[in-house]
Amino acid sequence: MRLGIGLTLLAVGLFTGCADKTDPAARLGCGPVNGVGQLASEKSATYVLIGEPVETVEAPAAFAELACHLAARQTRDKPLWVGLSEYAGGTTEAERKMSERLDDLVHRGAPIVIGSLIEGHPTSARDRNATELYWAETIMANVKSVGAERALLLLPRVEGLAEPVYAVSERYADYDPMALSLPASEVLNLEIAQTQNLDAPTIRIYRAPTDGYMGQLSLGALTPAKAIADTTAPDGLYSRSPELTQEMIYYVARSGLPRDRQIGILAGHVEAGMKANRKARIEARRLSVNASDFRPVDIPDPFAEAPVTEYGAMARATVLKDLEAFEKRQEEGLPLPWATTDRSVLRQRMPRSLVDQVEKELGYVPN
Repeated sequence: MRLGIGLTLLAVGLFTGCADKTDPAARLGCGPVNGVGQLASEKSATYVLIGEPVETVEAPAAFAELACHLAARQTRDKPLWVGLSEYAGGTTEAERKMSERLDDLVHRGAPIVIGSLIEGHPTSARDRNATELYWAETIMANVKSVGAERALLLLPRVEGLAEPVYAVSERYADYDPMALSLPASEVLNLEIAQTQNLDAPTIRIYRAPTDGYMGQLSLGALTPAKAIADTTAPDGLYSRSPELTQEMIYYVARSGLPRDRQIGILAGHVEAGMKANRKARIEARRLSVNASDFRPVDIPDPFAEAPVTEYGAMARATVLKDLEAFEKRQEEGLPLPWATTDRSVLRQRMPRSLVDQVEKELGYVPN
């Protein structure tokens, strides 16, 4: 009897061992991702877009493990193309570890080709539809050039939207985001979201698209990550957008702060972007390089020719115009260009410096 049990256990052990060796996900050491089977069928989307609201500690790690699982289902002649938004001038420790994990997967034999989403990325807002289309075509061409069967992209949330973006003032233009220029039946976009009490990243598909996304990659926590220096980029070439998104305007305008402080906070954000871009232009001229190669934004700098002494006044004028357009839209009862007004969700999408300043002046986290 004992011998029979022993042989049975030995057989189970041998079977389990063989399974580990033949299971690509186990061989690659993929971490758990609940619901990944929804992306594994033959009819699954070719292009999987992951939209991250802010740079977080948890999202890059989850993205790397999702890449592991998807790559485990591919073959060497039909690899997974992994597109990353790598911007010179700064990154986070979490992103660095993600890159190391992806490199390790490649070293282990995972059929992964790592690409950059910078190539073809829009740098002009004059014809936003055309630039978004060009970006989509560039991504498709890069995927095709390496014979990849699937693509997994990590993007800022606003760049992974799969619904038209409508202007709310004359300073902005309607446009169709890049995802709408990819083959419609081959796209699935998932937003990073937080759900309490999760033991592992979890994929959830919505019954109907919500806030421009078809589903979510839920994480148990979303902790803002701090940037670390990028030693490969020339000093001073990192720049930022001096523009305000409509969600940023809404978040501050509905914070409960006095109007003068709303203007002050938003103008401070705009002015800081103007100064950062000016520094980048000066450094680019000194090094004789193209400053646009180091711009982590998809909107051109409209203040490039302005003297620095006028930055403060220009920033305030810009904010006043945007606030007035926002208030007019509210008075007319026009819908917002995004579906959610949940401040906890919007808070995750804001620049951390903006959130910190609002909460510091309020003395609490607004609902």
